Formats: sequence, structure tokens, C-alpha cells
Amino acid sequence: MTPKLTIRSFTNDQYCLDKVFYSNFYRMKGFKEVDKKPVVMDIGAHCGYFTFAALSLGAKKVYAFEPFAPNYNILMANVGYNPMGSPFAVITQQLGVYVAPIALTFGYPELLNQSYFDYANVGMDTNPTSAEFCKCCMLTLDTLLEHYVGEQVDIMKLSIGYAEMVIIESSTLIKDRVHNLCGEIALDDAGIAKFKSILGVKGFIDTQLFPVEGEEGKWLFHSSKKDRKEAFN
Repeated sequence: MTPKLTIRSFTNDQYCLDKVFYSNFYRMKGFKEVDKKPVVMDIGAHCGYFTFAALSLGAKKVYAFEPFAPNYNILMANVGYNPMGSPFAVITQQLGVYVAPIALTFGYPELLNQSYFDYANVGMDTNPTSAEFCKCCMLTLDTLLEHYVGEQVDIMKLSIGYAEMVIIESSTLIKDRVHNLCGEIALDDAGIAKFKSILGVKGFIDTQLFPVEGEEGKWLFHSSKKDRKEAFN
């Protein structure tokens, strides 16, 4: 069964689909031929393009978390209300991740280049009294792992555009529950060293960062408890 994906007009949804799904930006390996199909956690799921990339590569199940209501509505339209045992198993929650449980406000994106809205990079709203904001429920990574996933995670994708390093550092469960990490993060040279150190403390012994083309200071990261090439190309 092939999912029917929704692409919003006047947004960069098509670009994100091409980048994340068709081009496999996160460089995940295929898992169709291995005995154990991975469980994947997609934090910052947007419209579900990473979720579908993982499924197409052979994931057993994906837990997809997206706090921003306009994106979550498209995510739900894309995955549908599919029960376990359906052609693809996706468990969705309209939740985000932060260092503490809190309700945060996110502003709607502005029109870029007089042509499109970037719903993949929604920022926290510093003026929540305006009409153009969305209140989002944020929980800690440990809460998501313990109460919304409740099993070992083979690959966790964390791409949220804020606080990735401190969210990982503040988690106690990531050391025992998550085997591989990937995501995008903005770092300078000092930040790279600190990020690798934090990951090492959490048991991730193999970390590699790759510069994101066209976005100075932004990196794609892979981090694994064993050899990252077991999960990533």
C-alpha cells in the first residue's frame, strides 16, 4: 500500500519531501533484509517525510511526534488512523520535546522570497499576544521515551531547530533506551566538541557530523552506541 501524501501550496513541503524522503538526507541504511526490523522515533516529524523514509527502508514501527498543529494535521492526513497490524505502523502524538514540561507558543512562518512559507522551521513566538501563534505541549525526552514509546528505540531522529544539545544532556533514559541518533543541529567549533562529549557520556561512542550544503554552521549528525554504519550510510 502506497501512502497518499499531502503537499501544501505556497510552502516548501515539496522541497522537504524531496530532501528527506526521496534523497534520504539522513542517510539511513535499508533494513528490509535484516532479521530485526528497527523501531524508529521521529521527533519533529513535520509532515511525516522522515517517518515514511524509515518505513520504506524497512522499519517495523515509527513513533512520530510533532507539536505544531498545522503540521500535525498534515501528518495525520498523510499517515491516516492506521491501527497496529495495518500495512504500515505509525503511532503519532501532537507533542514536542523540551528540557521541562511546558506549553510553548510557536509563531506561524512568514512568507519567504515572496513565494513560500517554511513550515519545517517554525520558531518560538516572542509575541504570543498576536493572532498568528499556536500553543504547543512540550514534554521531556525521558517522558516521551517512558510513557509514549515504552520500548527500545533503534533509531531516534531529533530535528527541532532548538535546544537539541541540552535536551539530550538532560535525558537519563537515552543512555539505555536509544541505540542510534540522527538529526540536524547548528554548532560552531566549540559546540561540536561539547556535543560529542555529551554524546559520549550518554554512551554514543561513534559520532560523525556532516556539513549541510547551503546552510553555514548547520550539521547533519549520526551517533551510535556501536558502529554507526550499522544504521547509517
